[in-house]
Amino acid sequence: MSKKVGAANWVWPVVGVAAVGGILWWLYKNGGIPGLLESGAGAANNQGVQAATQAAGASLSIQGQTRSDADINGIATTIFNAGSSNDGGAIAAALGGLGNQADYNRLYQLFGTKKASTSSFSTCNLLGFDCQDFDLVAWVDAIVSADQKNEINSMLAANGITSQF
Repeated sequence: MSKKVGAANWVWPVVGVAAVGGILWWLYKNGGIPGLLESGAGAANNQGVQAATQAAGASLSIQGQTRSDADINGIATTIFNAGSSNDGGAIAAALGGLGNQADYNRLYQLFGTKKASTSSFSTCNLLGFDCQDFDLVAWVDAIVSADQKNEINSMLAANGITSQF
């Protein structure tokens, strides 16, 4: 088959690039793929979980805290960051800083819910959607071993904290 002189072989690649560019611009303006999915049924479910967790956290008594909110927020941050490296020892050490049940309750409130995935290769990690909500208890349960949980629970009980993992 012969090619005509002056044939426009460049047309389809240009059309393809323009189409992809238009799609990317539309996604950018509409919040990307996660923004599109947040308007669906999964978002309603996640919002329900977050609302229930927030309601439960709001009802906890924080009278008699032995640590400042700044200190407890630091503990929450340490626990969250330890999750990315599956460092149960760091979580146990951080929870050792709680002095009483009010400190634990405030930690639960300040930790709130975090969106994350339970596997490395997931749509949550790769594209930012289909993430699970984790409160403090679910986060610790997902990371620490059974032996570490027993150690943490014993330490909490020694400090008068009745909440257990």
